[in-house]
Formats: sequence, structure tokens, C-alpha cells
Amino acid sequence: MDLYLRVRLACHVDGLSQREAASRFGIARETVKKMLRHSEPPGYRRRQPPRRPKLDPFTDIIDRILEEDRTVHRKQRHTAKRITAHQQGLYLRRLLVIGATSVLKRTRRGQETRPSPYPWAAALLRRKPYRLATVALANKMARIVWAVLTSGQPYRKAAAV
Repeated sequence: MDLYLRVRLACHVDGLSQREAASRFGIARETVKKMLRHSEPPGYRRRQPPRRPKLDPFTDIIDRILEEDRTVHRKQRHTAKRITAHQQGLYLRRLLVIGATSVLKRTRRGQETRPSPYPWAAALLRRKPYRLATVALANKMARIVWAVLTSGQPYRKAAAV
């Protein structure tokens, strides 16, 4: 703040040019110009709101949840932990669907270089629409993940039928 006042006094009262003030105080001419334009430091101003690539897709959902929480009893409201767990569940579900899509895409094209970990998927693809088979495979993978996590045992591939 002291430098701000000294630069303003030097230019407005002493008649120093902006170029001279910049060299005397060791600051850029653009900085001197900004100091003369504002009587007080304007502070940091953003040109656009900050990007939040991880959170932005979920802000509408979180806002809706918080709005609904105003009508329920205090003990039933969502905490940050509950909202985070819910969003992680959605994210995990999205990842499982992406993985299932990849497996079924390779199965459908016949590009599987090794035996498919889900041999029933090819038969399912012949009987059901592609997206339905994708979600079915994602659900099966979710059940496998849940079983492995709750049992504490390492994953063991099911015996071929």
C-alpha cells in the first residue's frame, strides 16, 4: 500500500511521467498505469468464473439434493460425506459401464486376443440389444467388485461352465 501511495504522489503531485515512475520504483509501466487509474488497489478480479472440471458436472445434482434437504428433518439431511459417497457411486458406475462397453465392443468385433473373461456376454449380445448387454455386464462387474471387497479374498475367476 505504501508503494501504491508513493507512485500516485510522484506522478500526480510531483509531475513524474509514468515511464520515470516505473524506472524509479522498479515496477512495470503497466503497473504504474493501473496504480494511477485506481485510487485504491482494486484487488484480484477474475475475467471468468474458475473452471471446476471435476465438480461442474455434479453441481446441479448437489444443488438439488441441498434444496430437498431444507424440507426434511435435520437428522435426515445429506452430509458432505453422503453426497461424496453418492457421487463416487455414480462415477464408479460410469467407469464400469465404460469398461463393459470396451469388452463388448471387442467381443462383438471378434478382436478378443485372449479368451473373454465373460463368455456369456457373446451369447447375451446375440439375444439382447447392445446397451442392455453393456449394462448387464457392468452390473455383473459391480457385483464381483462388491463380493471381492466385502469378503477380503482375492479375485478368483469363476470356473468355465
